[in-house]
Amino acid sequence: MVAVVAGTGLGLRNGSLAALGASGQLGAAAFGRGGERVYVNAGNGNLILQHQDEFLAGGLPLGLIRTYNSQGLSGALNTAGSSVHRLAEDSSDTLYAYDAARGLYVSQRSDSGADDTLRGDAQGWT
Repeated sequence: MVAVVAGTGLGLRNGSLAALGASGQLGAAAFGRGGERVYVNAGNGNLILQHQDEFLAGGLPLGLIRTYNSQGLSGALNTAGSSVHRLAEDSSDTLYAYDAARGLYVSQRSDSGADDTLRGDAQGWT
């Protein structure tokens, strides 16, 4: 099944699920026997898939969760004018624009610090 949530952001942290808990979603996010969770944002059409790969119970509780977000890439991959939004765990959103000369997506920063870069191919992002 899929859970329908609402919010203006790309992730789950600032939407109805975070604000209202289980009351902020319609349906159940559990999908299959592997523990995957599937969410659709009714506000912007975004599809969010999550799977917890590991959980360390000893000491501080630490969970490693993999997330797919359907609205990350705008335009065709590795072409001038395309861009990528990277949504971090803390809900910060970083915009990367494709730099054809470098063959990389480069973060769009307002300060003069070092640029973060992403490389995209059919296998994923590095």
